[in-house]
Amino acid sequence: MALQTSGSITLNQIHVEASNSSTQSGSTVSLNDSDVRGLTAGAGKTIDNTAGSAIDFSDFYGASYPIQNLDQQTVTAGFKQLTYGTRTNPYQTYTNYYGWSASTLENIGSIADGTFNVKGGYTIRNLFLNKSTSNTTLHNKLSFEVSGSHANSQWTTLTITKGSTTWTFSRASATFNQYTGFVRWRWTDSTGTVLTVNGGTYVCTFT
Repeated sequence: MALQTSGSITLNQIHVEASNSSTQSGSTVSLNDSDVRGLTAGAGKTIDNTAGSAIDFSDFYGASYPIQNLDQQTVTAGFKQLTYGTRTNPYQTYTNYYGWSASTLENIGSIADGTFNVKGGYTIRNLFLNKSTSNTTLHNKLSFEVSGSHANSQWTTLTITKGSTTWTFSRASATFNQYTGFVRWRWTDSTGTVLTVNGGTYVCTFT
C-alpha cells in the first residue's frame, strides 16, 4: 500500500513500505538505504536514488513499493466436466473445471513452465476455475496450488491476461490453506470467466 500523500510521515513508515513487510518496523534504516531510495515516487514527486543526495520526507508522499514481476506462467486452458448422481438420477449434478491441472481427477490443459520461482522452484499443481452445481461453495472459485509447505507471503498479486482482458487476484483476499504436501490459494471470480476459453492462452503474472 502506498504511503500517505499529506501530513506527518516518519522514516519508519517509509522503511516498512520500502521493505514491503511490517516485520521490519522499528529496525535500523537510513534515508540513504537503497531500498528507501528505490521506492516508486508518487504523482508529482521525485525520489533521487543517489545515496547522499539531498532529499526531503515530503518527497516520499504517495511513494510505493516497486512492482516486481516475480514469476510468469503461460497456461493453455483445458476443460473437463465430471458428473455425479445416483442410479435413478445419474446426471443429477456436475462440476466443470477450466484451466490447467495435473491431478488425476481433472487432468486438463497445459502449462509452459510449471515451476513457481517465488517459492524456490516448487511445482505448480493446479490453476483452475471450478463451476459446480454439486457444491455451490466451490462455484466460480479459482484455485492455485503449489507443492510443498509454504507461508502465505512473498507475492502480492496474481494477474491473468488473455488478449486485452485482465483478471486480478490479490493474495491478501484469497482463502489460504496448508495441506499435506501442498498449499492452496482460492478466490471467487465474480465474473466466472477466467480460464474458461478451452484452448485459450492465458499469461499468469505474479508480482
